[in-house]
Amino acid sequence: MDQDVVLNVEMKEELTIKQRELVPPIFQVVFIMLTAVSLCAMFAYRFYFFKSRDPVVQCETISPQKFKEFGAYSNEVGVGLQIDAFETFDIVKNDIMFAGQVWFSMTPGSISLDALEKFYFSRGEIIFKSQPYLFVEDEKLFVIYRVRVKMSTYLNLVDFPVNNHTICIQIDHPYVSPNELLFEPRLDNFAINGELKPFGWILFDKRVKSGFLMRISENVENKNTGYHPTVLFYFDIMRYGTQYALTIFLPLILIFFVILFCFSVVENSISFSLAVGGVTTILAYRFVIANISPQVGYFMMTDYLFLLLLAGGVIVFLTHVNDVFYKQFIGLRIKKCIIIGMHFMINALSWYLLYW
Repeated sequence: MDQDVVLNVEMKEELTIKQRELVPPIFQVVFIMLTAVSLCAMFAYRFYFFKSRDPVVQCETISPQKFKEFGAYSNEVGVGLQIDAFETFDIVKNDIMFAGQVWFSMTPGSISLDALEKFYFSRGEIIFKSQPYLFVEDEKLFVIYRVRVKMSTYLNLVDFPVNNHTICIQIDHPYVSPNELLFEPRLDNFAINGELKPFGWILFDKRVKSGFLMRISENVENKNTGYHPTVLFYFDIMRYGTQYALTIFLPLILIFFVILFCFSVVENSISFSLAVGGVTTILAYRFVIANISPQVGYFMMTDYLFLLLLAGGVIVFLTHVNDVFYKQFIGLRIKKCIIIGMHFMINALSWYLLYW
């Protein structure tokens, strides 16, 4: 009697296996290799392609109309910035600290040192500022300050972890107006000697811009609009390492490939474990991504890819449950179409997120 029961169970299992059509493993391997090559090519090119989404500081340049409005400028002050070392350069936390020199060149007697030294770094804090070092060269007075500055900058991290950025160091002088002095920076006067590779970045480009910003008096009864000169030192940075991208994307994609193999495994218990275990692992890996990702209030590339793979994994899981437990056997052609669609979805969304 027991032998008959065992025999019936084995016959039912064999019947189920015969009725449940399996996708050949070689079919899966071919598409995994094609997707892997495609993703490697897209990511490799993206790392050599500079693209920054950071907002640009808006300052007005000196137009002929503004020139007439402000009147003749009495002083043109050259300004330069030299960064000797980066002590902190954490883009994820938007925390930058550097040591360097700020210097000004002007006609002697054009502006007092007491007024000149009241410059400050926008979105930054001057932790240390030395006494000015003065010397005269070619009838110009040079005033040099050694500084240590802790600052943040405007960042858009939507492309994390393949993000590139434009860092803006903004020097303002709110205690003078444009008709008293105008900053005249030159690209040659902006030097970055600090090493960025230890922080995972390399310098791509740099530029300078000067102009003026509008300021509104905080006096409620008498609101006055004024202007003050500003100078913007921009430098573009690109990611030097790939550890963030590999740590986040590679495990997620590999887990998803494992889920797809539930269509190719004979044993129902093993194939079901692949499907449910893969979905659970993707959910658990979200905590790893959250620990190494910036804390922002908008969706980043990691969030979009995570949701895509999670949704795809759930679709495959539900399809497999329907195929195994409810005996509504899905044809081989439909399963192949699902696999091809999932690979196409990964490639299409990756291309869109990397290059849109």
